[in-house]
Amino acid sequence: MEKGLSSITTSSSKEGLPLTPHSNFKTASTDDDLAHILFNIKSSKTSAVINYGASWCRVCSEILVAFHRLSNNFPKLSFVYADIDECPETTQHI
Repeated sequence: MEKGLSSITTSSSKEGLPLTPHSNFKTASTDDDLAHILFNIKSSKTSAVINYGASWCRVCSEILVAFHRLSNNFPKLSFVYADIDECPETTQHI
């Protein structure tokens, strides 16, 4: 059985994303939000891992579950998820 986002407990901030015990996982809901998140990461000089995906993409959804697990295993890194449809200006060249 494939384990997608729908089989994981969801967070209240964005439906479909698994809960994380750390505050190192951020989801960008707009281009401005992504720019703000990236600015804060750059200012803090924290290393970041960024995952670009699409809500309609089955493979992206499967990768997001693994990406979220990685954020739990590496609490000192910043993990950012940006949906290409929610952040079209920022992700247009990806």
